[in-house]
Amino acid sequence: MKEEQEKKVLALAEIIKAKGMQTPVSLFLEAHLPLAGILSHSLLVFDPLISGLFRNLNLKDLQEMLSSRELLEKLLRELET
Repeated sequence: MKEEQEKKVLALAEIIKAKGMQTPVSLFLEAHLPLAGILSHSLLVFDPLISGLFRNLNLKDLQEMLSSRELLEKLLRELET
C-alpha cells in the first residue's frame, strides 16, 4: 500500500469518527465487502450524496479505496480503534 493511500484512509477514518458514524460505516463495509467493486462503480450514481458527506475527500480517492480490498480492510481497522 502506498503511503499516500494510507494517509487518505486515515483521513477518511478521522472524518467518519468526527461525525460519529463509525458503527454504521463499519457495519456497511463489512456486510458489503464482497461487493466493493460494484460499490466503487455505484459512486457515480450517488455522487451528490457522497460529496455532501465527505467534502474533504476527493470522490476519485473514495472510488480507489472501494476498489481495493486491502484499503477497505485498513479503513475497517482504523474505525475499530
